[in-house]
Amino acid sequence: MRFWATKSNKLSDKIKKFKALKVLKIVKKALIFWSFVGMVLFAACTDITDSIGGGFVPGNSDMHLNITDTVTLETYSILRDSVLTSENETHLLGSINDPVFGKTTASIYARYIFVGGFDTAFHEAEFFDSLVLNIDYSGYYYGDTLVPQTINVYEITENISDTNYYYSNQIAAYNPVPLASYTYTPNPNPEASLGYDEEEYEDTAPPPQIHIKLATSPNENQFVSELMKIRFEDYSVYDDSLDLDQILDEDFYNEYYGIYITVEPVNTGLKGALIGTNLYGINSALQFYKRDTTHGANNTIINIGRPAKLLFSSTNGLVYNNYDHDNYNDATSEFQDQVIYGDKTMGEEKLYLQSLGGTHLRVKFPHLQNLKELGYKIAINKAELVFSVATDNYEAEAFEAPPEIGIQVQYENDSIFYLPDYAHGSNFIGGELDTTNKINNDYKYKFRITRYIQEVLDKENEGELGLYLFASPESNVYHRAVFYGNNPDDPDSEKAAKLILTYTIIDD
Repeated sequence: MRFWATKSNKLSDKIKKFKALKVLKIVKKALIFWSFVGMVLFAACTDITDSIGGGFVPGNSDMHLNITDTVTLETYSILRDSVLTSENETHLLGSINDPVFGKTTASIYARYIFVGGFDTAFHEAEFFDSLVLNIDYSGYYYGDTLVPQTINVYEITENISDTNYYYSNQIAAYNPVPLASYTYTPNPNPEASLGYDEEEYEDTAPPPQIHIKLATSPNENQFVSELMKIRFEDYSVYDDSLDLDQILDEDFYNEYYGIYITVEPVNTGLKGALIGTNLYGINSALQFYKRDTTHGANNTIINIGRPAKLLFSSTNGLVYNNYDHDNYNDATSEFQDQVIYGDKTMGEEKLYLQSLGGTHLRVKFPHLQNLKELGYKIAINKAELVFSVATDNYEAEAFEAPPEIGIQVQYENDSIFYLPDYAHGSNFIGGELDTTNKINNDYKYKFRITRYIQEVLDKENEGELGLYLFASPESNVYHRAVFYGNNPDDPDSEKAAKLILTYTIIDD
């Protein structure tokens, strides 16, 4: 389809002769108005929703509108180095088996804080009962929560600092002797999943949590013995000028580093699950319990309360995730060939996207400059990048695709920037999962990247290496997707990744 502008006819001599100046002004205004209406109708019928390229239009040129989806794309998936996890409020714990991506295990490093007034001393007739790790559920989960998982808890043996950023590939040293090993069935819903006798603790058990008993004796292990020695006065100093106690945080953190919470990978053939936790919640803590043999009923278990809680507060505590994808040993061979062994040609058939520091997509347009060989000036009116989800790898109730995908530009110095199209807002650029054609299992992601393509065409972004696509959010929510590549075999060729260009050829 082609459109061109027509030149206005000259006013007839008869009109020139009889129109007064005032009438002429009215006619001019009318001409301007109807020209504007014509432009609006032109834009509406041609669905040109972007305004890129307007500055290239000469005053008396003929404009030819063209649409093509045959621009060559280079698409492939590569490993994501890591994602920042120390600034998350929700942290994942668990193990999951993905039929395409293989195993992923989420572990947690947590530094507890020293609470004002902390004291583990017991009064007469009060005896140590247990030390319990309480972990609040966040309510989020992904996978099959009916599959039991085994949690192991260890003592960290090096200082982790809340002034540093921690990423999903970072680890900390820990004592290999576990403080506890607890097999449970995840229950992120209202009822609690307890690691001890529910009836015995009925009056003191906090809201729904994972509860893991670390010790039943103060001398059961060195870790508990050391915690039992902590007294507030040993890590505080009274400040006369402020008339309050100042906690010596650094002295405490140099001796008591925190805990490492991990899970054993679920067996092959089982799906498993990743569970959202809230260690910054008020009930998440290392909690001491005591037994009172005098007051009330004999052997009543009493929650000592705040003075004997070590919290994981976000104020000056620290919690971060480590994500282990097991080197993708259990991933499909097609995935391994492309992502692990670097066969980019495999990206013509399928593409792989995974959050939690897994994989991301690279997209390049190696021959876009060939549009200039037409011998005309080119103005990009609209550029839409489209990816289709491979339906045989999409299960709405199992391994669903991310609700949104982010898109950025990467440069030679490894710097990453948002596309210039974001200036119109994230709603303009798109990237949400389109399920409008769900009945036909046709799921798509569409990105409007008009300004970016115009810059590439005009060579205004020196040193850029193409586009970088990632699951969003990517640091504490598990999502994955398999897409058709830029040149899949029939009968999937119609769902190939493509760039749809609407552009104007400008004749001077």
